Amino acid sequence: TEFLSPDGSVALVLVDFSVSDSFRTADGTYPAQAATPTVRSLAAAWFGSAAAVTGTGAFAYDAAQLTNSSGPLFALTFVFLALAVAITLRSWIAPLLTLTVVSLATLVGYLAIEVTALLLGRVDYTVTYTLTAVTLGVGTDYSLFLLYRYREELTRGQPPEAALRVATRSSGFAVLVSAVTVAVGLGSLSFLSGLETWGPVLAITILAIGILSVTLLPAMIRLIGPRLFVRRWLRPAAAPERSIFYRAAARSGRRPILLLLLAAMIAVPAVAGFLVVPTTYNFSGGLPSGTQSAQGQQTIQNAFGANLLYPTYVIVTAPTSFLAANGTLTPSALQSLPQRPPTSSIGRRAVGERSVRR
Repeated sequence: TEFLSPDGSVALVLVDFSVSDSFRTADGTYPAQAATPTVRSLAAAWFGSAAAVTGTGAFAYDAAQLTNSSGPLFALTFVFLALAVAITLRSWIAPLLTLTVVSLATLVGYLAIEVTALLLGRVDYTVTYTLTAVTLGVGTDYSLFLLYRYREELTRGQPPEAALRVATRSSGFAVLVSAVTVAVGLGSLSFLSGLETWGPVLAITILAIGILSVTLLPAMIRLIGPRLFVRRWLRPAAAPERSIFYRAAARSGRRPILLLLLAAMIAVPAVAGFLVVPTTYNFSGGLPSGTQSAQGQQTIQNAFGANLLYPTYVIVTAPTSFLAANGTLTPSALQSLPQRPPTSSIGRRAVGERSVRR
């Protein structure tokens, strides 16, 4: 009856593995995840479409499938960033330079995963998704800083070599300082339980992006020179006073109190929501509810309650074993037990009413 819901509508079938859940093969294969398609095929053959397979292996499998299906979305994201760089700099070559920096930084990031795994013994696999997104965004950002300053110096009439020196000295310094501060900020994830392997991986990757942006990128700019930009668009920029950003900053400076009030109107509800809305630690809730693993978990919670998935254990230790050689409780163990186990109702279950089994 332990695996049959109180109303008899849901039954559980446990699939056991001969290795622990933390076991991985030499190539990193997670057995429970790799077996999920086979288990689901067998469950469908035996029990029909009403069967659902869930668990840590099923969640990992569904997450991997969703990640693989999101590949085109990542490609579209890069296309969007490439177009943004090309339009901003009036250059069709600049996106290729950015891609080079991002690609090399990604390789360094995956090397950082290997180094972190050697030092800490494991790495949370979800860091790879964050690594890709951070590298794409930060690498594009830093490349744009340097390339835009180089273009700006060229429009002022500076020779190519002088323009590159000014861009590297000014924007390059800002990029390095930004890379260090961002790396320190992301490195602080090392102190958070569950994310401790994210810190070193992301910190090393950000530092690599900063170093590549002030070493490799200037070298590529030096080889290409002004041909990097479309010549007919390489003209002096408009006066700063005509810029929309200048006008917005000027208006903000004339009405500082109004802007502070608007910021407070936005910040107060956000802070109130942070303090009032309860925090959840349901890490499986990140998967869409339409996945089979999420549906199966919800079915179990509805039929058995959340305590079946996340039980509360009372662990009792003793200097000697509670069991004798024949498998029965020892006299000292019997004496340590109360004559009648106390019971207390917690939800719809009673504590102390289950028999002791070996």
